[in-house]
Amino acid sequence: MSTLRFRRPMFYPDRIRQYQLIIDGVQMGEISAGSAVEIPATAGRHEVVARIDWCSSNTLPIEVKDGATCELEVGSNLGGWRIILAMVYITVLPSEYLYLRLTSPMHQK
Repeated sequence: MSTLRFRRPMFYPDRIRQYQLIIDGVQMGEISAGSAVEIPATAGRHEVVARIDWCSSNTLPIEVKDGATCELEVGSNLGGWRIILAMVYITVLPSEYLYLRLTSPMHQK
């Protein structure tokens, strides 16, 4: 069994809200600001997305090896000065409201 380890930094936007973690179209967990969550996953190709309400992150395709841990970071793109663009992200760019990225290469446990 492999593991997807999500981390979420503590940012002002959405800090009291949880993001849903969706793997292959199925919500597999939620993550709060300033926390980390581990979700078991099968080896192979997966598509991962984070959501909050009608907004989401980019879809991140990943290839997970058997027994490996894949570390990802999810957060809001509204950090810093971008907070003034909140209405643009919510109405015009909802699929870019959040970011999702691989933070370390997959490694064996």
